[in-house]
Amino acid sequence: VSGVSWLTAPTYDDVAAAYPAKARAKQVGGRVTLNCSFKSKGRVGDCDVLAEEPKGEGFGSAAKSLVDQFVGPTELADGGSILGVLTQIPFTFSVEMLDADKRVIGKPQWRALPTGDQFLGGYPPEALTAGVHTAKVVMSCGVGAEGKVENCVTTSEQPAGLGFGAAAVALSSAFHVTAWTAEGLPTIGGKIRVPIRYEVPETEAQP
Repeated sequence: VSGVSWLTAPTYDDVAAAYPAKARAKQVGGRVTLNCSFKSKGRVGDCDVLAEEPKGEGFGSAAKSLVDQFVGPTELADGGSILGVLTQIPFTFSVEMLDADKRVIGKPQWRALPTGDQFLGGYPPEALTAGVHTAKVVMSCGVGAEGKVENCVTTSEQPAGLGFGAAAVALSSAFHVTAWTAEGLPTIGGKIRVPIRYEVPETEAQP
């Protein structure tokens, strides 16, 4: 099974702690792919290293030391048991993850997003009064437990001065990402860029 939406996975701190000492000293990054089978309660085990680059730096062993922290679904999409089903787990060991200020997430998968009603309910009254129906906001946020987006700050807001930045930050708790990305990066403990576009039909935007 591919494209697993992991409920829990190693955090940035976990991966940084497992970073091979030899590679850390040389400031070398690496990539690993493990082939694992699902056990009970969504956990995985019996993992083999399918790919490891570069070899000899300890990345394969580091990846295998983290597998106990992965928890995925307990059944397949058709309702069948996932026990014994194989899955491949990618790992990216990036030198940047050793610096807490550089832990940027690659391409996260959204597990939950605000609803249209939430967006509309939080539309700034100032913008409605001014007749503004579209806006763009970009937030910089951290990722906390269970992939919850938190500690967001607005990095850009167009148009400015009409409350869109504050409205976006107020919605941030409704954003959740999966615990592991398709590139093999952790999300919890990392930083994420969240772009938001407001677009309300004029008939709904009347004060």
